[in-house]
Amino acid sequence: MLLFAVLHLLALFSYDARDLPSWVWGCPTDSLNENPANFIGRTGAIAAHFSFIIMGVATYALPFSLTWFGVCKLVSHTRITLRHCLGLFFVLLAGAALFDVTGWGATYIGNRSPFGGGGAVGRLIGGTLALNILGPVGSLIVLGLIYTTGLIFVSGMHPSQVIASLREQIPQALAWIWSKLNRPPTEGEVDPAPEA
Repeated sequence: MLLFAVLHLLALFSYDARDLPSWVWGCPTDSLNENPANFIGRTGAIAAHFSFIIMGVATYALPFSLTWFGVCKLVSHTRITLRHCLGLFFVLLAGAALFDVTGWGATYIGNRSPFGGGGAVGRLIGGTLALNILGPVGSLIVLGLIYTTGLIFVSGMHPSQVIASLREQIPQALAWIWSKLNRPPTEGEVDPAPEA
């Protein structure tokens, strides 16, 4: 799982359309790099290409989530359940739809996907279904709730746990920052005296 996540992430980050052979569907260019720039070679370029076409920018959530699953499995021996997988599914689908509805990621995705920042899935769920049924504001609210639910399922953290932790940690962090700002000068520092 971790190996697949690392390979997929490297393929996505080093994607160059000129690494794609001309026979690949949706290849945006006819010029082919003699030596692939993609860290995983032509196979990585093809995998990244279809990932961008299918999921758009939301495809970056897949390797990060798989890394999360792998680390949890290695460190705490946590079982990956159907709930975790369903959460990842929600994050990917809602994320792609949100990218399409908002238009975010369209400039980043550029010629990587003919469907825009959300890919084909985002265009179908966000641009076709959600916008036509719920409108722009309703789409953002519903898709945001689905995305948040997916994050809760993936991480296994209940929102009340997060809020309780933040209520405890934020005052401690502010007190620490305040103590650093109001500390007396040390021996080597000069205390600027106000001029009269």
